[in-house]
Amino acid sequence: MKRTVYLLLSLLGMMVLTACGGGGDSASIAGGGRGGDSIGFLTLSITDAPVDNATQVWVQVNSVSLKHEASSNPMIKPFDPPKDIELLSLQGQNSVLLLENEIVPAGNYTWIKLNVTAVKDGVLDSYVVLKDGS
Repeated sequence: MKRTVYLLLSLLGMMVLTACGGGGDSASIAGGGRGGDSIGFLTLSITDAPVDNATQVWVQVNSVSLKHEASSNPMIKPFDPPKDIELLSLQGQNSVLLLENEIVPAGNYTWIKLNVTAVKDGVLDSYVVLKDGS
């Protein structure tokens, strides 16, 4: 279980957050252009590092939370339905797109978090199957 926590933490370190500011006004957003000084765009993908002792590593991501430095509350981007991701298929150059060109406030963010469904309720939302079958 400790290895799973380290795995999920390493995934968070591999995510990229980009917010673009620059010329233009909010009317340019609909045309695919850049937003004004207060608008940015977030594209977020997830990938995985190699795992030695597992045959399956599943995570169910129900949302992404972002904490802008100028805000006291995090912004939440929910997934409906949640995204079920098999991490072992995402090694090397493989990745899964979670968000693409989501409009967010431009600026610096203090953290980003994947909200994973992993409740001990008898439902295998997020889990690891080891080579020995456990």
